[in-house]
Amino acid sequence: MSHKRYNNKGQVGKVVEIILIIAGAIILYLFIAQVTAKSTFDESINTCRFSVIAQVATELKPGLTGAKSPFGINCDKRYIDFYNTKVQLGLSPTNMQPRPINVEGQKVNKFSTLTDFTVDQVVAEEMRICKYEFVDGKEDIFTNNDYLLNSKDVCFICTEIRFVDVKKESFDTLLDYTKKTTFDDTKVTYFDYLTQNTLYNTSMWIQPFFAKTEPFSNLNIDTSKSYAVFVKKYSVGKWRNAPHAGVLGLIQDIKTVWLTKPENLAPLAVAIVPLTDINNYCDIQAS
Repeated sequence: MSHKRYNNKGQVGKVVEIILIIAGAIILYLFIAQVTAKSTFDESINTCRFSVIAQVATELKPGLTGAKSPFGINCDKRYIDFYNTKVQLGLSPTNMQPRPINVEGQKVNKFSTLTDFTVDQVVAEEMRICKYEFVDGKEDIFTNNDYLLNSKDVCFICTEIRFVDVKKESFDTLLDYTKKTTFDDTKVTYFDYLTQNTLYNTSMWIQPFFAKTEPFSNLNIDTSKSYAVFVKKYSVGKWRNAPHAGVLGLIQDIKTVWLTKPENLAPLAVAIVPLTDINNYCDIQAS
């Protein structure tokens, strides 16, 4: 009799847990719905971040039902067009608006020529936004994708960057810019923010730490190419077998524990690469 009562209590406990998860999902959904109009770029950014949080928070544990979150991520892709004398931003490649640029402390929509400083400030900010949208690497993103089972790397392209009839052939000062430039009213540099540790206790922006012989480390921007700023979740199996010097993977559970040099490992990453190369780094693009 007592054994049966114990089983009943356990079943009731599981039902209550499921109800609480569903109730939380509904509350989060209603909250997110209030900002889904996305009439401004800031609203689009916040909607994306909240949708990622909602998906993570409402994924049911395998021990309960094994069900995925009822929510998908609701993130707009941003588009940046660089010209010789202006920069444009849009949530659609056919509906672009002027993107103000900081020139000697003043916000301007037109300038005399496109410089490294202009490109760097826009690209660094797009990388910051991408990291922010996906909860700064502090949550287990893309929870609705069976990347562990399929051994796939999952990515989301936050921003596509294009150069339209730009005279200068390349820009190569992005890394230096991130190290010396702070953002908003903070005293935090872009570099310090982008390389903050993820929930895996590894740097989010790993490109600066890779050996210069590896293509992924190339931060020189070629204006003959389009670029993608993206966030990536490595699959356990593929990362464990990746040819990075000094990497030893010890898989203990779904969160995993890694024995390696921290600067060479990032199960979650934000990066910028040529758009044509995106399939070299990502097996699945989340949507």
